[in-house]
Amino acid sequence: MAEAAFFRSITVHPFRIESVTADDGHRISELLTTYADLNLGGTDASVVAIAERLDLREIATLDRRHFNVVLFKDAEHFDLAP
Repeated sequence: MAEAAFFRSITVHPFRIESVTADDGHRISELLTTYADLNLGGTDASVVAIAERLDLREIATLDRRHFNVVLFKDAEHFDLAP
């Protein structure tokens, strides 16, 4: 139900769609290697790479298992919502 509530909320708070770039691909590869033991997938690594490129520290996710561990490029944790 939390996921359904999240998607309902994005109709109230618009967001933009951001594409993965070639430079992101290099960072995604680094993240997948660094966090291989965590089984970090390409989708989560893409979210991290895009957030780093845009200098966004807050990530909306229900996947705290991965995002509580993965560090922002300056070795700080992300702020997770909700």
